[in-house]
Order: sequence, then structure tokens, then C-alpha cells
Amino acid sequence: MLLGGDFRQTLLVQPKSTNSQIMALTLPNSYLWPHFTVYKLHYHMRLSNADNTTIHSYSLSEFYSWLLDIENGNIGVLDATDPENTKVIDIPPKFLIDTMKGLQSLIDFVYESEILANPSPEKLSDRAIICPKNETANKVNALISLKNTCHQIVYKVVIQ
Repeated sequence: MLLGGDFRQTLLVQPKSTNSQIMALTLPNSYLWPHFTVYKLHYHMRLSNADNTTIHSYSLSEFYSWLLDIENGNIGVLDATDPENTKVIDIPPKFLIDTMKGLQSLIDFVYESEILANPSPEKLSDRAIICPKNETANKVNALISLKNTCHQIVYKVVIQ
């Protein structure tokens, strides 16, 4: 059996449990854990993409390193109200999206101009902007469509 994932991101949900009770339910605390062999991955597959420009790859590498530092607890100041479970983290200005440009800045970061000029399933399949609402997804799609200079076909599904 092969299991994959980051155990820090796959915590169980048990209503009205304390943090220690939830941690006790995780796989590493199971009686089965001694029978597992753990292999850790140390290479960012997204950074190996040949389509990335050097600047884009560098910024992604820097961003991923920052995220890993957060996950590992290397960044942040303990919160005064809950120092055992919470840290306050300042987002570096280079990772902030200009609110005046908002979605357009995000689209430019995720989809390089070359990808939008010559889209293909291969180039688009490893990039996504996750939206919490369909309304936001529609806005993102509309902005991407405006930037796309190639011929577009829109198929509409009619449900009867």
C-alpha cells in the first residue's frame, strides 16, 4: 500500500476535540505506524518545468521555500492570545498582489504571457487559480479570455 501526502495538511476532523486529541488520531500516532517506511520528497516538480523563465522559476522557488518555512514553523511570531497553537506571519511585499490590479496580477503570475498567447492542454494542465465561488471563477475566466489572443471556441451545454 502506498500513501502520499503531507501529514500536516491532512488532519482529521473530530468535532469538539482538543488539538492533542486530534493529533492522537493521526496516522503517525497509529499502532500501524511502525510498519510503514517513510520516503520524503525534497524536489519541487513544478520548478523543473522547462517552460518557466528564469525569473519566474526563481520567484516560484522563493515562494515555495517561504511556504515550507511556514509549514515547518520557522517563520512567525507567537501570538500572545494563543502562543501554543498560533503564530502571526507577515507576508513579504514581494508575495503580495497589488489590490489595484487584483485578479489581473494573479493571472499574470500564474499564466505567463507565452502560455496565454499559445495555450495548450499540456501548458495549462499544471496551472490553476482556485476560486471559492463560481462568480469569482467567472471573473477570472473572463479576464483570461481577454488576454488570450488566439481563436476561441465556447461550447454551451443546454440541459433539458
